[in-house]
Amino acid sequence: MKVLTHLVTAVSIAASALFVAPVAAENSETNSYIFEAIATPEVFGSLVKAPQDRGPSAVVLLKEAGCEMTGYYQGVHNLKTYILADCNKDADIAALMFTLYGSGAQSAGNMQATQVISTKGMMESGKNAQKIISKYAPPKK
Repeated sequence: MKVLTHLVTAVSIAASALFVAPVAAENSETNSYIFEAIATPEVFGSLVKAPQDRGPSAVVLLKEAGCEMTGYYQGVHNLKTYILADCNKDADIAALMFTLYGSGAQSAGNMQATQVISTKGMMESGKNAQKIISKYAPPKK
């Protein structure tokens, strides 16, 4: 059952990233990210005592970091929060992570920020890699 839960969560996030979130790769000024975090027990305790929509707080936090939230989801059985966002290329993702760790909302080591790109973005990255590899000298064996 646990494997099925992880699979369903992964598929739903992937579908969200593909169909819900705007594709920032089309916009050369932003990068798309999927943020994953496991909230602390205190966060869930406060949500039980006083249920609240955490989305508006996430919007403000991300905006201050130079990002626009495009989706906010809670994994039902894995306690993970998933946030989809488009961030300015100069957004300080480390500062965003420090803020979440420092606030006590997330435990250090339980949060990930994954930059995602479209297939068109993959093609552009491949072209850029061709330019880079022509100047790269691999280690000698």
